[in-house]
Amino acid sequence: MIQTLEKIAQRLNLSIDTLERWIRQGRIPVSKTGDMGVFHEAELNKWAARQKKIIPACEDPSGGVCHSPEFILVSAMENGGVHHGITGTDRDSVLQAAVCRVPGLSAVQQDELFQQLLAREQLTSTGIGHGMAIPHPRNPLDKGLKTPMVVTCYLDNSVPFNAIDDLPVSTLFLILSPAVACHLSLLSRLSFCLRDSEFISFVKTRPLADALLACIRTKEAQIEKKGV
Repeated sequence: MIQTLEKIAQRLNLSIDTLERWIRQGRIPVSKTGDMGVFHEAELNKWAARQKKIIPACEDPSGGVCHSPEFILVSAMENGGVHHGITGTDRDSVLQAAVCRVPGLSAVQQDELFQQLLAREQLTSTGIGHGMAIPHPRNPLDKGLKTPMVVTCYLDNSVPFNAIDDLPVSTLFLILSPAVACHLSLLSRLSFCLRDSEFISFVKTRPLADALLACIRTKEAQIEKKGV
């Protein structure tokens, strides 16, 4: 699970300084990435029990209960939303249209994100084949993004993307994360899903949000069993 150090400290009734010192000393099962903490809820609860601490359930800023670690991908996809009708006639124009669908970004942040996505595509295409692409910035978005997102975008028209199989792309999974560890986890889990031919065929039907998220939840349960 990914959460701000401030939130973790509040849950554990610790000061930020104490929490960061314990992380450095390896006294607590939390790792630090920027101002974010990465941990497994079950491990943190076991640690709390050994310390004779009672910690409240993890809650998100809006007051809802956070998703458990095994559903980090479905949580991020809920945050980003599923969007139909993405217009554009080439890679750059569909990326621009996709950026405009990212929730909560200002016009300036949208432009910055678009430039980062272009810079990433110049290194190597994020088109992974079968009409799918996973665009993402090279570095985490440490400003303007508090929660990880996977913004699912169905394009009106397939566009060339210099994908590994040379096929045009019709679906984008735009990954945005405030921390490296979270980005890597999302990328790993999404890649696991996209190696499944049945899942790829399902995505090509352009399912609505509820159906897609239900399928992702099932896949993440498989991931947990496999220990991916």
